[in-house]
Amino acid sequence: MLPYTKADKSTILNAAALQVTRPSPKLTLDEWENCEQQAQARGDMKHPCSICREPLGIKEQVILSCSHIFHVDCITSFERFLRTNQHVCPLCRKQDYQKRCTTISSAFHREHSAKRIQFYSSGKGDSVRRRRFFANRVRRTTDRLVTAMSKRDDSVDVLLKEFDKSLRVSRHVFQDCFPETKTGLMLPEGDDWLATFKKANARDDRECAICINGFSSSMEGVLLLSCSHAFHSQCLSAFEDFSIY
Repeated sequence: MLPYTKADKSTILNAAALQVTRPSPKLTLDEWENCEQQAQARGDMKHPCSICREPLGIKEQVILSCSHIFHVDCITSFERFLRTNQHVCPLCRKQDYQKRCTTISSAFHREHSAKRIQFYSSGKGDSVRRRRFFANRVRRTTDRLVTAMSKRDDSVDVLLKEFDKSLRVSRHVFQDCFPETKTGLMLPEGDDWLATFKKANARDDRECAICINGFSSSMEGVLLLSCSHAFHSQCLSAFEDFSIY
C-alpha cells in the first residue's frame, strides 16, 4: 500500500472541511404535541417569557423543539443578534432547534383571565359585592319566571277562547241538522241515527246520568248522543263547558 503524499492529505482535509452535517429530520405532529404537553406539565404558561421577562399573554408565541416557549418577536430578535450562525435555545442551549407557532399560552391566559373576572364579579372576598351579585341573580331569575308564567297564562287563555269559539260554531252548524221528533227528542235523519234511537229506546233510560234526575214524559229538552245515551241538553252543555278533558 502506497503512503499518502502531501497532496493527498491536503485533498482529504479540504473534503472533510467541506462536509456539511446532515440536519435532523423535522418533527412530526405527534412529536410537537409531546413538546406542548411537556411545556404544560412544567407550567410554562404561568411564567413570563424568558427573553423579555413579560407575561406571554395573547401575543404570538412559538415553541421550540426543546419544548420551551417564547414570544415570536423575542426569539426573532434573539436570533438576529446572536453572534453565531447556529441557533441556540436561550434556556437550554439546544443547537439547531426547530420552532413552531403555538397557542397553548394564549388559551391559558384567556381562561385564567375569565376566571379572575368571574371571581371578582361574583363578590368573592367582598361581602357587599357578593350580596349584590346574588341579589342580581335572584332578580333576573324571578323576572324570567314571571315572564314565562305570564306568557303561559296568556297562551292558556287564548287556547280556551279558541275552544269556546269552536264549540259555539259547532253548535250553530249542527243545530239545523237535528229536527225534532214527535216525542221532542232531537233526532237527525239517517239509518245510523235511527238505529241509535232504537237502541236507546230498547234500553229505556229514565233519568239523566249527569244530574240523576228523570226525563220528562214528553222527552222535551233531551239530547241523544251517537253512543245511544241521552242527557238533558242543559246538563250536557254544562258538562262540555266545564269538562277538564
